[in-house]
Amino acid sequence: MFQAGGFFSTLKKKATFFKKFRFYNDYTIFVGTYNMKMSKHIAVFISLFFIVDASGQGFYNRGVWKKHRVEWSGGLGASNFLGDLGGRDRVGSDFIYDLEPTKTNFAASFNHLFYLSRKVGLRSNITYAKLSADDKLTKEPSRNNRNLNFQSHIWEASVVLEFQVKKERRGNIYNLRSSTGRRLGLKSSGIGIYGVIGIGAVAFNPKSRDENGEMTALRPLHTEGQGITYNHPFLGVVEGPKQYSRVSVVVPIGAGVKIPMNRDWGLKVELKYRFTFTDYIDDVSGVYFQNNVIAENYGTTAAYFADPAIIGYATHGPEDGDVHGSESFLAQTFAGQIRGDATDKDGYMIAMVSVYRKIYTAKRHRRRKTIRRVKASF
Repeated sequence: MFQAGGFFSTLKKKATFFKKFRFYNDYTIFVGTYNMKMSKHIAVFISLFFIVDASGQGFYNRGVWKKHRVEWSGGLGASNFLGDLGGRDRVGSDFIYDLEPTKTNFAASFNHLFYLSRKVGLRSNITYAKLSADDKLTKEPSRNNRNLNFQSHIWEASVVLEFQVKKERRGNIYNLRSSTGRRLGLKSSGIGIYGVIGIGAVAFNPKSRDENGEMTALRPLHTEGQGITYNHPFLGVVEGPKQYSRVSVVVPIGAGVKIPMNRDWGLKVELKYRFTFTDYIDDVSGVYFQNNVIAENYGTTAAYFADPAIIGYATHGPEDGDVHGSESFLAQTFAGQIRGDATDKDGYMIAMVSVYRKIYTAKRHRRRKTIRRVKASF
């Protein structure tokens, strides 16, 4: 008959043996070779704890995430602008419905992540991207006739919370098998899913290309009459809008997946949209200003970029939206006419593929370099 006292006495004698095989890994592993007959009750007890998941269910690894709570990553990706210029072949739509795939540009980022808990981390990011748009790419008549274009190299600094919806499961450094050659049931790497939201700042400098292909910075040209005051013969004193800042608050929000390659390295695929607090990333926001007044204050170059609209009559087809058909309209702009949509702030999205590396911040357990396989027999 099985005696409880004998059971715990035998278990206590073997405790020091098990401690010798505690590896610093995602799993705490108990293995051993027994040269004596054991009660089948003890064998069953040991098998229950043969492999213990490091998610907090094991004896030793409840706080294992604290030992690798720092992560560095860097990546390359693609960016796309969502604002007043270019877009789909229809009147401007909000959000991604106005996306123009042909104006996808290059982006890059460098990031540092510090885990506050097992599933929540604080991440700082430095991101570079190029944004651009062109009215010539849309067949929507009013925007095509507006004939504006821009490009801007942007730099973004942000801090986001990264919260794990499904924590990634990293692989193991040991190829553990039993005496029969059977793998000991270790879980392989698993993909993680996460979301991000935060706040930051973006610096931009919109430029435009003239008919000769030369790039010109737009902000110094005051293309919407920023900061200009003049006397109108009928309206009296007319003041333009205030000059805009080239720095704006940005709110990044998105999601991604983590694909671990081994214990230390992995890949991240992430898509984030940025809500901004400016409508001037493309230098277009409100209404046309008196063009001759812009010319008097800032020259003919400023007047051209303020209103490069195609002057004359244009036609478009009612069915396919092409620039041929039956309907005609006067392609002439005037002061006070809508140039952009001031009620809808600019935004942009970036898709990024990054390589990440986890950095261990706690003293590692000493590993035996000569041992690569540990066999267990029962």
